[in-house]
Amino acid sequence: MYVSRAHHGPHVPHSLVPLILGILAVSGTVLAWAAFNARPLSTDSKVAIHDPIAASQVRAIAYSVPGAGVDNIYVRALGPGSEPALIATFPYVYGLHARGSASPRADTIAVLSVSSDPTYAQMALLDVAGRTSMPVAAEFDYLSTLAWSQDGWRVTGVQSGPADSSARVAAAVIEVDVRTGQATPVARFEGVFEAAPVGYSPGGDRLYVVTVNQSGSTLWVVKEGATEKVGVLSAGRTRDWALSPDGARLAYIDIRAGSDRAYTGRTMLLATGAITEQPADGDQIGVAWLPGSEIPAFGGPGGSVRLTGADEQEAYVVPVRWSPDGTVLAARVFSPGDREGRTGVSETLEITTAESRLFLTDRAGAWAFGFVIDAD
Repeated sequence: MYVSRAHHGPHVPHSLVPLILGILAVSGTVLAWAAFNARPLSTDSKVAIHDPIAASQVRAIAYSVPGAGVDNIYVRALGPGSEPALIATFPYVYGLHARGSASPRADTIAVLSVSSDPTYAQMALLDVAGRTSMPVAAEFDYLSTLAWSQDGWRVTGVQSGPADSSARVAAAVIEVDVRTGQATPVARFEGVFEAAPVGYSPGGDRLYVVTVNQSGSTLWVVKEGATEKVGVLSAGRTRDWALSPDGARLAYIDIRAGSDRAYTGRTMLLATGAITEQPADGDQIGVAWLPGSEIPAFGGPGGSVRLTGADEQEAYVVPVRWSPDGTVLAARVFSPGDREGRTGVSETLEITTAESRLFLTDRAGAWAFGFVIDAD
């Protein structure tokens, strides 16, 4: 369980393996502490958020479990004694498993999958209740991040061209109309290592995109066909970007190779460009925003979301997403070994509440899409 102290699956650096000992116990708890140890900035803006669906109606988790040549996508209610309901299957090749994200409306999942040519992934819009999917007539990077508008009617990804001799690409940002499946390029970035849409403003008129190139990581805003620089996130690479629900801040991980903390959680206040770091005693990996909080929760060995069970002090959590009402956290848990006693780092996908934890799967390649309406 947890109490408040605060696309691609997370990479597990080899340097972190010695930090985690013990085997994951089902009775362990999760501790989230940052909200009580950091104060909001005095320049924070307040934006009223319109929820597209009542938080009380979003009482299920959508996730995938790889099978023989297909990824099985399940929806499981959050209540005790629930059983997973299979709603779709997507074929995969070369170990490239389905990934994606659930809509803020909680009724649609944007799924990226690779069934033949691994150069690009195909997007399908999966209707949770109807258990049907609509293909999108565009190709996307398999590892593309996906950003949803808060009304749930648009989702954006990236399609990159061939890399040059320096691994730089031209990246097109593509917006998809969820009602029609129509895909429209809205921005293009030349000579970058990576481009990642990270979120829309609450009103949906601005799209934020991070680019990484030889000069570092930069945040841009795309509005009415124009692209404008917001600020520099880092002189190096960044990852795990997450825009706050009110659109006022961007949380991310700054990668600092060769330093004591190679992965450092940072937050930019978009109105001023001011960047803050959350205190930590180790590497931070992954980030999620608790609804209503002005402080992000970072995961990893030095993260603000931690296991507290006696046998789990050296395992660590990578948060995926909180439920809209903030009572349930979907997370990946990394610990050494596994239940059969084999060596190495094991990974489990779980959901946790203030009183309990629920194991979903430990199958390699599994993915948590987010919280949705119950499929039954």
